[in-house]
Amino acid sequence: MTTLTKTISSSSVVKYFGVNDTVTCYVYDTNSSTWESSDSIVAYTITEYLNQPTEFNATFEAITDTEKVYIKENSHIMFFYGLDQRIFRGIIQKVTYGTAWNCEAKGIGEELRILNKEFIKDNDKRIQYTNTSAKTIAQEMLALNSTTTSPNYIITPTTSGLFSSDWGDYSMRVEYGNRLKSIAELANGIKYDWWVNCSATLNPTTSDDRFNIASLKGTSTPVMAFCISGSNSNANMDSKETDTGYLVNYVDILGYGDGINQLHTFTYAAADNISGTLSSSMNATQTKINISSTTGFSDGDIIRIAEEQINVATVSATQFTGCVRGTNSTTAKVHQKGVYYEKYFAYTSPTTDSSLATYGQMDNHITDRTLIDITTAEKIASDYLLDHKDPIVRIRLNTSDPMSVLQTIQVGDYVTVTDAEAGITGSYRIIGFIFTGEYGMLNLELELSNKTENLLAQLSRERDQAETMQKYMTGATNIYQISTYENADGSNYLNLRFYAPDDLIAMNTIKASFRLLGFRAYSIAAGSEPDKSRGTQAMSFDWDPAEGDSGCLGLAIDDVQSGGTFSTHVWKYAFIDRSNLSATRYFRLATGSAVDVSSGAGTTVNNIGSFNLAYRQGIAGSFIDTTDRHDDTGWFQVSDTSDFDSGGVGYGDEQIIGIDTLASHGHQTGFAITTQSLSATASVALYAGEEGSETFVGTYSNTINTNIDLTTSMGTLTGGNWYNVQFRPNNEMRVEANAYVKCFIQSRD
Repeated sequence: MTTLTKTISSSSVVKYFGVNDTVTCYVYDTNSSTWESSDSIVAYTITEYLNQPTEFNATFEAITDTEKVYIKENSHIMFFYGLDQRIFRGIIQKVTYGTAWNCEAKGIGEELRILNKEFIKDNDKRIQYTNTSAKTIAQEMLALNSTTTSPNYIITPTTSGLFSSDWGDYSMRVEYGNRLKSIAELANGIKYDWWVNCSATLNPTTSDDRFNIASLKGTSTPVMAFCISGSNSNANMDSKETDTGYLVNYVDILGYGDGINQLHTFTYAAADNISGTLSSSMNATQTKINISSTTGFSDGDIIRIAEEQINVATVSATQFTGCVRGTNSTTAKVHQKGVYYEKYFAYTSPTTDSSLATYGQMDNHITDRTLIDITTAEKIASDYLLDHKDPIVRIRLNTSDPMSVLQTIQVGDYVTVTDAEAGITGSYRIIGFIFTGEYGMLNLELELSNKTENLLAQLSRERDQAETMQKYMTGATNIYQISTYENADGSNYLNLRFYAPDDLIAMNTIKASFRLLGFRAYSIAAGSEPDKSRGTQAMSFDWDPAEGDSGCLGLAIDDVQSGGTFSTHVWKYAFIDRSNLSATRYFRLATGSAVDVSSGAGTTVNNIGSFNLAYRQGIAGSFIDTTDRHDDTGWFQVSDTSDFDSGGVGYGDEQIIGIDTLASHGHQTGFAITTQSLSATASVALYAGEEGSETFVGTYSNTINTNIDLTTSMGTLTGGNWYNVQFRPNNEMRVEANAYVKCFIQSRD
């Protein structure tokens, strides 16, 4: 029960909520922003259970038109006992009218604010956490955004419990879940309680409400004592049940996957009188184990954590040290904090006073496809075993003074129960209460148990998980056929590549089949071409230029024609000068303008750079310049004709200075399919593995090879990588290959 902060009205008069020794109801009127008391309420039921949303049901009679305005869906509602002692605050979900003036309202506590919110992260409704801080997971579930620096919380987390001291890393998967269900699954996985503390202020939209996740709601020390019989009796026992119908001492759990890749683990209670839980998580190699109890253990014992057996060298008060992991051919694994351990006994040979020996083997197979790793599966199996290995005792009490009890206890507290006549004495935890009022008559029924949660709530959760499993599978086995064929030889291999998608969980099987065939060609050689010739013509002149003179030289190169006939000319022009050259009498190409011989008009061409010309021996090489294709007679002009040697060839004359003839050879190919015979010694070396790191599998000489199992050779496939089956022939051949791939793919979209 919450004591409210007194509020001051506009007239500065202290305003109290409630009436002495009476239960009152208030509904928030959003139009006036005030809490309005309702005198029309005649009956109500408030139900609160551990780790469940609080619920209410209220009946109103002879309500007024004014009350109809605010007694409506999504309105906030409060119940008080006495002055400012609030019992409940929540939200109306549904209003049903029986007549025009009578109605029934139902709703849930402030938990509804996250119950109505679907959990979406990064636009994905299937969220997977792997070895993530439990505190971080919880914060993201409570916030509308995923940033941890400026979270936009729907309900702000408290500063104690998980949000003060992180539980550790946890792995879980959420599929199309609302936020409350998701956070409840997290709390259940780490065996914590969750609840909402409503603020003491009266603003229904206040941000002062706090969401709690902690190892224990309430107090472990009994806060009240209930006596069933005798002169000090303060309660009546409605019922006491010792329920063995759901007793389980062997838990087998299945997670994601199917077939050989399905996640699987188990645990059992063959020595639960010599047992405990891990006080911290452990990796697969550490030899020192932190534990909750060493009672009954001795140096040299073998302990069992889920499937792993461990030889313990030394036992201290809080640790096992000098441990040898993976004893008796078991596998050393990572184990989470809170996982059950016991002295090793086979489940077929339990200790005398163990659960298995006392009740016989009571096994349960749990299938939860949201489990994505073995450590979380072990934790779930351990918690289930601890909750079910002993009979569940439930006691229902009706208290003599309901309001006095409500002012003292809360769900989660421990109380003592004594019944001398029935021989009952012990400490029990309050796992729920039902508070009812009808026309002024009050009743409070408490449900107590030796377990931490309501059995019915647990069964309901298991039913929901079964429905979820049917609706949303986390993955499926997929079968792929991959084929390729190609010519190959000792230097050019055939590669049968495939990509492992990011959502690959595991490889079930990969088998290769292939055939060796003769080399196949698709072309043949054709006859040779006729002779090809190219010619060069030059405008030659006999010129002995003085130092500093310049002139122009024209050079014609004929198109390449068959048969040695040249009809079309390609003309190139360049300036030459002899300025600043030595007496070796070489010409040099100069940059600048050239003359377009086809029209006689001057034109500017690209710079042609420097080039040496041998005096009276034509051009000692070639140069690049803009070309002009035409059929006109070429001519050139020099700037100083007086320096021409009269005995030389006159300018304007043409002279063929060279013909280069190519030898006869073949160029064309024809199209045809031809196949060589396969060599009698043909064989293929087979390699497989991650691309670039393939390892040798074997050598095969049969022409047909089928179902070669590569599962082991491929190793553990990791999503997001390329893998290859490589065929390395000993000579030229054609290989036709096929791979049969069976793998488990996780559903994400």
